[in-house]
Amino acid sequence: MNRLLMRALVALLTLTIGLVSAEFWVSYHRPLPQPVKIKIEEDQEPKPTTDVLTFEDTGEMDMFMDDYRSSDGVIVRFGCYERASAERALKDLPRTVGSQNVLRTPIFNAEGARIGERAVWVSTTDSYTEAEIEWTEGARLFVIKAPSLRYASEFEKSTVWAGQGCFNEKKVRGGFQRMAPPNNGMHPTADTPPLKFH
Repeated sequence: MNRLLMRALVALLTLTIGLVSAEFWVSYHRPLPQPVKIKIEEDQEPKPTTDVLTFEDTGEMDMFMDDYRSSDGVIVRFGCYERASAERALKDLPRTVGSQNVLRTPIFNAEGARIGERAVWVSTTDSYTEAEIEWTEGARLFVIKAPSLRYASEFEKSTVWAGQGCFNEKKVRGGFQRMAPPNNGMHPTADTPPLKFH
């Protein structure tokens, strides 16, 4: 009986070692997956122009960001997020993106009081370029994403986004709550003085 049990254990051990070895051999000789290249659609290519850009809300939203289309057809994304505190909003403002340091500057209101910081950077890969401008005003974090720094800057200057509400960090039943628009007198609109970036 012991001899039969010993033979069964040796056979089971041999089978297990064989299966594990075969799996390692197959995974070692399997070709690695190739990286996927994302192709930019024709209508997303920024077209060089000296015209003043205008932006229009498309009514589409994804990942808590609203889509806007420029007068020459480029999509720019905007989001506003109400954080729990000004410190939390500043913490969410990036200092580096990949190995690149982010240009950060303080923001002052018309009276000269510091109300937040602004960060600007451009990320480039083989297949696309994306520029981002983010800034804080108190507990609010604003984000603009565009295919170039020109589009991001022009969108920021346009203030077409000033009427959008901010998403509150606190979860409510059914998703995030959209708060009042960020036009609280601190950000540039037609009737308020511009912020000072230093």
